[in-house]
Parts: sequence; C-alpha cells; structure tokens
Amino acid sequence: MREHNYFPLFFPSEGKKVLVAGGGRIAERRVRTLLQFRFSVTVASPSLTPGLQALCRAGAFCYHPGEYTAACLDGADLALACTDSPEANAAVCRDARARGIPANRCDDRAACDFYFPAIAAGETVVAGLAGDGGDHRATRDAAERVREVLR
Repeated sequence: MREHNYFPLFFPSEGKKVLVAGGGRIAERRVRTLLQFRFSVTVASPSLTPGLQALCRAGAFCYHPGEYTAACLDGADLALACTDSPEANAAVCRDARARGIPANRCDDRAACDFYFPAIAAGETVVAGLAGDGGDHRATRDAAERVREVLR
C-alpha cells in the first residue's frame, strides 16, 4: 500500500475565522466553498471579482478593501493566500505561521500547511479530495464523479 504525507481531516468549521488574501477567481471559488461550511470569512484585497462583490453586498463575508497586512490575520484560525503576487502570498504564509495559524498558498503547493480540497457534498455526506498536485484535472474529474454518486 502506498504511503501518503497528508491525512484528510474534518473538523468543526462553523464560526472558525478564515482570512482570504486576494479577490480573484481562485479566491472566489475558495470563499464560496468556505461559506458552505459556515466559516466566518474575511477577504483582504484591493479589488473583488463581480461574484465576490455580490457576496460582499449580501453580507456573506467581511471585506478589508486594500492590500494584505499582517493585521488582517488578527483573530484568524486559517489563512488562504490567493493573490496574484508570489511575494504577497509568501508574506501571508510567513505571517500566519508566526502566529501559529495554518496557511494555504494557491501558487506553491510545497509552501502549504494544508491543502484546500475539491469538495463533493450530498445531503448527509461530504467528501474532500486532494490529488498529488501533478494532475489537477484528474482531481477535478474524480470530485465530479463523487458528486454524481452523492446526488
């Protein structure tokens, strides 16, 4: 049997505070997923996608309009670095780790404390899938097949 370096772990998410640095497409996908699990989300970004703008207007998350600063992590339980700047993403992870906050970096798998899974959710079952980073399409396709089963 093959050994793996990451263990899938499910933990209570309601009310846990997540900082998402960045307001682009990747950030939007992750924010939408986090909201399904009742995380308390703060987005720090100078701009937002139209989808994030709509969610913000609806009060779905807190918005820090501007560049990421270390103060954005105040009270956070998790941090997601989803900017288009490798330097900013590195700063988010560095600052989070200094505070003991697990961090995920969208542009550097090796720099992640945890992986953000593909989610397949039915009425009573939730599955999280993560690939080895080599074939994102295979992970996406596997998640879609699991979603079909859970419908």
